[in-house]
Amino acid sequence: METLESLAQTVEDVNIPRGRKGGFVPKVVISKTEASRLNKTIKEEITAWLNRPINKKISYLFIDGIFLKIRRKIISKEAILCAVGITESGEKQHCLFHKMSNLRAKCPRSEWLLIKAKIHKIYFALNERDTRENARAFIIKDIFPRLIDCIKKDLDSCIAYMKHPFRRWRQLGLQIS
Repeated sequence: METLESLAQTVEDVNIPRGRKGGFVPKVVISKTEASRLNKTIKEEITAWLNRPINKKISYLFIDGIFLKIRRKIISKEAILCAVGITESGEKQHCLFHKMSNLRAKCPRSEWLLIKAKIHKIYFALNERDTRENARAFIIKDIFPRLIDCIKKDLDSCIAYMKHPFRRWRQLGLQIS
């Protein structure tokens, strides 16, 4: 049985052709059968995670929604709710969807696709060690100071999800644009 970790390692090895203008958008397509199999495989884990007890006292709860295109019988946009809880000790996990929006605003539009790919190497590495190594390499270049400061400011809270088992990362709200 294929795990999400092995799937992520497989996806990384996909060759992506560049367009004539130099840009490219990575896209991995899986069959309906494969998607259905993956959904069945993780359904029990998701249910258990959703029904788990929350043992820490939450002082503040922020709820937000993002709209994503969902294809059922027709394609429509549906709201996906995101919640961020802050404990009494100040622990929190930043939403990477919103973090990416903040970072995008701190670099020129013409540079965003290249910068975005480098930022993805930071926030979506397979482990914390690689994340910190990629962040150090990116920060040393110091190309856009406001962007660098934004990454430095809350790197720890943005990668808090890495303290959880790999198979739960998707369930923790890793939706990005």
